Amino acid sequence: MKESLSDYAGVMRARYARRPGKLARSALLDEYCLTTHVDRKYAIKVLRGQRRKASGGARRRAPATYMPQDIAVLKEYGWRPRNLAASVCPERCSL
Repeated sequence: MKESLSDYAGVMRARYARRPGKLARSALLDEYCLTTHVDRKYAIKVLRGQRRKASGGARRRAPATYMPQDIAVLKEYGWRPRNLAASVCPERCSL
């Protein structure tokens, strides 16, 4: 379905570019909006070719865990991994 919408948008984009008058372009916008069920502002951007393409890549994230060599370096400086039970104040919460 996505391919057919992009094909239809390509055909309509060519027709939209050839139309000189405001009324003719408005009629094409109406047709595109009724066919694809999108808002008028979005349709204008699609038909003018100004819509941003999706990146398609994965989101950039920080590494989920420390590597073993990183843990060794951190332990040299006195770092200790803590779990939730060790970090909660014992007076406020008895686990």
